[in-house]
Amino acid sequence: MIEISRARRVIVATLGLLVFASCSAKDKTAVILDMIKKGAESAERHHVGDLTAPASDDFVALPGRYDVRTVKGILFRAFKYYGNFNILYPRPLVNLDEKSVNATATVYFVIVRKGHVFPGIQELYDDPQQWVEAVGEKADLYQLKLRFFEKNSDWRVKSAHLKPFTGFGF
Repeated sequence: MIEISRARRVIVATLGLLVFASCSAKDKTAVILDMIKKGAESAERHHVGDLTAPASDDFVALPGRYDVRTVKGILFRAFKYYGNFNILYPRPLVNLDEKSVNATATVYFVIVRKGHVFPGIQELYDDPQQWVEAVGEKADLYQLKLRFFEKNSDWRVKSAHLKPFTGFGF
């Protein structure tokens, strides 16, 4: 009886390792891209709690070194002030570390009044540089750099650094 129980644990552990090993960097990148998409949707709906839910316990927003509690207050006031808006952005740039347990993502975006359209930018979604060049001529762009880490198959945001985008050059 003891041997069967031990065998079951070994089988379950082996299956767990196979599932974990089969989760490729591409899959992890897709998870992070989905988190960013859901974050933008939460911001557009003014859902501060959903937007900050993936933040780690030691999350910090830069510049200013704000914790998640302070960020919630800032977002609440900003959403109330700006009203309805859309966030437009190209495919975020995601980089995983060698072990695929830490990642960075860079999101270039613009905030526009709800319903405002930039003709032709949807076609540029997969070309962030072209997207930035097209939109940057007509609007003020921002750059958001996010740092992620994975713990127990759950991705968390460790930091967010927001700044005006000044270009790809030096």
